[in-house]
Amino acid sequence: MSHGNETYLKFGSRILRDGIPVSRIFDRVTQVRLSTGALVSAGLFALITGSGLLNEGFNSDDWRHFGGIPSNWAEVEGRWVMDFIFRYILAQRFLLPIQLTLAFACFLVSSILIAKYSVPGKLVPVTTVLVFAVGVNHPYMCDALNFHSHIFAYPFALACSIFAFHLLHTTIDRTYSIRLIAVIASAQLLATSLGTYQSFALFGLIIPVLVFMRVDRFELKRQYKFVLTCFATGVIAILLYQFESDLYLRIQNRSFGESRFQIPALSDLLEKLLALLNLLKDIYSGGLLILPEALSWFSKAFSYIVLFSVLLTAILLITSRRIGNLLYRGASAIRLATGAGAALSVVPILFWFMYREAWVPARAVGYIGFFITAVFLAVLTVLNRKLLKEELKNAVFVSGFSILFVVGVVNAMTSSMIWHDRSRIGSLDSNMAGAIFERVVNLEGYDGKPFRLVGGLETDKFSWGSSLGLSVFHADNPQHGIFKELYNLPWRAETVPFSPKSCPAFPANNAVFMYAGEAYVCLNEFPEVFPLASCVPMDRDGIERLCLHRGLAIQQYSECESDLVQNAVLRMKFVDKGKTVGETSFHREVSGFSIDGKCYKAMPYDVRTFEAVEVSAEERKRGTVWTKVVSASQFSD
Repeated sequence: MSHGNETYLKFGSRILRDGIPVSRIFDRVTQVRLSTGALVSAGLFALITGSGLLNEGFNSDDWRHFGGIPSNWAEVEGRWVMDFIFRYILAQRFLLPIQLTLAFACFLVSSILIAKYSVPGKLVPVTTVLVFAVGVNHPYMCDALNFHSHIFAYPFALACSIFAFHLLHTTIDRTYSIRLIAVIASAQLLATSLGTYQSFALFGLIIPVLVFMRVDRFELKRQYKFVLTCFATGVIAILLYQFESDLYLRIQNRSFGESRFQIPALSDLLEKLLALLNLLKDIYSGGLLILPEALSWFSKAFSYIVLFSVLLTAILLITSRRIGNLLYRGASAIRLATGAGAALSVVPILFWFMYREAWVPARAVGYIGFFITAVFLAVLTVLNRKLLKEELKNAVFVSGFSILFVVGVVNAMTSSMIWHDRSRIGSLDSNMAGAIFERVVNLEGYDGKPFRLVGGLETDKFSWGSSLGLSVFHADNPQHGIFKELYNLPWRAETVPFSPKSCPAFPANNAVFMYAGEAYVCLNEFPEVFPLASCVPMDRDGIERLCLHRGLAIQQYSECESDLVQNAVLRMKFVDKGKTVGETSFHREVSGFSIDGKCYKAMPYDVRTFEAVEVSAEERKRGTVWTKVVSASQFSD
């Protein structure tokens, strides 16, 4: 038997005889330095996220931004800081090495601060690594980092938010003048976070939540002032954000467009309350993306472990007589459970109630891996420092860290698979672009003008959902910058929702054709659309007809240059038995396109049964311009 095998056998027999050397493991863990933790985090980031982003290729937004024309983040989405970073700091380039370095720094700061508020000081270095591994590699965070224009912007929003609340907490007992300076600085940091990515401004609330949960460290009576200061700072931050975003656009002679985020009506809020439980289930099971079933079950299992640990610790706080009287024990249990509930089920979804649509992109809660890890660590700390006997304390931390280590490894492997599949999609897109361009330029009658792509490609084989599973040639991509960049063209190809005549899917022979002087490429098989059927006359602001035809809601205009086509949002709400059963919105980004002298806009709808359609036109400054209710029976051939 070799010497190596003898060593392993001796080590195994020692574990069987003496048990796992928990104390020795714990001692080693507490000896890790913060600099070592930072180096380990840097290595992990470079190996998984950095290499993945450098090799993943570009999504449809990236290809458009290559041409130096950013999206209207400031005008439509209110993200003026995001716009400023890309336009003026990155000079409308990706500069991936610089962005990745800055992103890592922001993630590291966020991880360190969460660790400092979650665990005792000697455990901060190793905890930082665990928080970093679970949070940065969470699949939802991949959905945010997938946009090369904003690799730095998203973690920057997180860092600004969490540092704002940290600054408030560390100065809460200082002099009035210092607290005032801290409030102003924190309000500006939060306003900056709001101007970068609104939902990430909520990330910093994990600090007051952890302060509330840590009954072993923070006395509640000393935290009232902190909570009130946080609230006041938040109000100031919102006002600052609104002022700065308006000033930013005015300085550049730009103006707000139609906001993508419409204020919800009372009926919208009630519908969201009814759907809240399902949304939370989706968040913690990976349901906002398309995860393999095993990963979905793993996410659920970790969530259940965290919930069980919260409930168990709360019960032990109530029943453990050696930590105080019943009133104190009950208050401590309520603090722990309420704080955990706020972190896991309130803070992450607050933004959802601030806009009308029911859709929640995975990246909007991209920080959820940080949150659930922070709650778990805080519970372990309270359990360890308030409730357990001395001989069990080290074992609890080692067990909890082992669970987080497994979660971190699984998230890192998942992240790596996501970036690998993104790279495959990028290669397929480039090959597809080459094949399409070759067919179009050799098309008889083609004169070099921008051509039109009809429909879109599905990449189910590599799909992780949301932006991670999209080909450049997806149906909702209005302009295809990939051709402009690959072939040095002065224009971008556009996507239209239907074909003027029936056609097979590319690369079939008749998938590429000329019609009325325009070149078309059908990415999907399309039936004959004209003549349009199931239409009602509208006669409102240039809209001649509204049709529900073959799964498409189609508007026919007299001309594409009308003000309504360019500036307003047209909403269609499908109503059945007094309830909304579906909704389709024609935002300003939904371009009109001309066929045979008429202008058309089209959006898909998926409603089978309805009694009426409520059609309304909205403008930013004037609100709802007009509303018209059309019964289902009026849609006739």
